[in-house]
Amino acid sequence: MDKGVYGACYYYLNEIVIDKESFIKLSHENREELVWHEFGHCALKIYRHTATGIMKPAGLHDPVYYRIFYSFLMNDLFQSRVYINIQYDPSKYMLLKRGI
Repeated sequence: MDKGVYGACYYYLNEIVIDKESFIKLSHENREELVWHEFGHCALKIYRHTATGIMKPAGLHDPVYYRIFYSFLMNDLFQSRVYINIQYDPSKYMLLKRGI
């Protein structure tokens, strides 16, 4: 994986690869955001980056910003026509609970 790249989606394999060394250094919020970003590419077929939101091309949001604007970021990612109030709760995600 290229330097500074935390993760990648390989469309032809339908596979997400995350750089382990980078991943363990990230906060729980940034880990989740990274996984959602790559999920956006692979599962939601979002092939281009956006100027803002989870699909922005570089850098992760500040963890506090991510928690505060979680519902907005999720709605933006899924491009919901109806606002869904989704609360940030890291206890719901086994990947983050195990401290991977």
